[in-house]
Amino acid sequence: MAKNTQVSIINANNKTYSDGTVIPRVQSTADFANITTGAWCYYGDDATKGKLYNWYAIAGVYNSASLNNPALRKSFASDGWRVPDNSDIDDMITYLIAEGYNWDGSTSTNMIGKSLASTDLWSAASSNYDDIVGRNPNLNNSTGFDGKPLGFFQALTQSFVSRTDVGAWWTIENTYETNVGVGTELRAWSYNLFSSRSYLGQYSAALNTGYSVRLIKDVEDSGLTSREFSFSGTPNYLETWDTEDEESENGENNNNGGGNNNNSGGSNNASTNAKALFIKRADLVKSTAMSGSVDTDKFIQFIELAQEIHLQNYLGTDLYNKISDEIIAGTLSGDYLDLVNNYIQPMLIHFSMAEYLPFASYTIANGGVYHHQSDNSTLVSKEEIDFLVQKERDYANYYTNRFIDFMGSNASNLFPEYYTNSNEDINPDKDTIFHGWNL
Repeated sequence: MAKNTQVSIINANNKTYSDGTVIPRVQSTADFANITTGAWCYYGDDATKGKLYNWYAIAGVYNSASLNNPALRKSFASDGWRVPDNSDIDDMITYLIAEGYNWDGSTSTNMIGKSLASTDLWSAASSNYDDIVGRNPNLNNSTGFDGKPLGFFQALTQSFVSRTDVGAWWTIENTYETNVGVGTELRAWSYNLFSSRSYLGQYSAALNTGYSVRLIKDVEDSGLTSREFSFSGTPNYLETWDTEDEESENGENNNNGGGNNNNSGGSNNASTNAKALFIKRADLVKSTAMSGSVDTDKFIQFIELAQEIHLQNYLGTDLYNKISDEIIAGTLSGDYLDLVNNYIQPMLIHFSMAEYLPFASYTIANGGVYHHQSDNSTLVSKEEIDFLVQKERDYANYYTNRFIDFMGSNASNLFPEYYTNSNEDINPDKDTIFHGWNL
């Protein structure tokens, strides 16, 4: 029996370890270059440009004790997903070459860069060689990996570099290297794409470097005789939303001496002050036109808003609360799990997008309200936004009608909470025209 290894097609977006312990955001480049516990930052401190992690974060080093004792470290991933090691990348390269993913279809030598690189954001190639990532980028991404050139944080110079030229991702594996002027130091392996190269390279980097992260997941397959790789994975980067997250993210509840992040869990238990989200980031990316590069901070509040305004209106208070409680407790199963997966999530995905789209190109900060756009893009008009919002509402209404029909035939036998609301509870609405709260 061999493994089929699923490779994530979106970068990690974690703000916490798997147990809910916050990974702090560090905004000072000097601090990021010297910290010896897990941390993340935005490239150039710009929330539109994706998260970069130091190696300590993916290794689960969250305080000084765990730095010195690996047994105390947290898990960066969950549900069977993990950060790859160097042998995983070796195997992936070998597999892709053998399967003809070199730019010219050949099956020898590592020329798989174009098959892994995204079709957008790469700087134009200065070379005429057809095999390099930055030339004819419309021919890139035959694997679906969608590796974007988001650049990285360079600890030595305390600066952000190589955006549009380099895509770099951590592995979990360490190596000791001796360098002139530095001596022998512990470093970690990464894998990299370059606009001016044809291959996927493997290099070591200082542990304080800020790189992107992709996860992998191994699935045993009795039908395989050798390891294979598939590029379709979308790890669960959000199940619940800690309402204290923004405060904790800025370091007020996190310090290297332990603070509220200690081995007993402290106040960072995943269920503390948590609000259940009925959908995940991956659901939006898979089911709508939303890019996997959109930062969670940009849309997570609109998921909650859609749940409160739309979803609770159609589920009613008691059923809504039961499902919320079981999501937080991790006990959702049986008919209730089927109801969420098959009926509730499709509604919520499109209601969330309808709420998010009007605000997608705005940032509200201390200096005011800003209208921004990503690299190499053109902003759409208000009329186009209105069209997209209406399309999402149409989709949401279709799935809502389907939900109402299903509940009319099955709720009395399967979901008694649908009928048990009383007093100030919200009673389920039975049509898709929202009239306000029905108390």
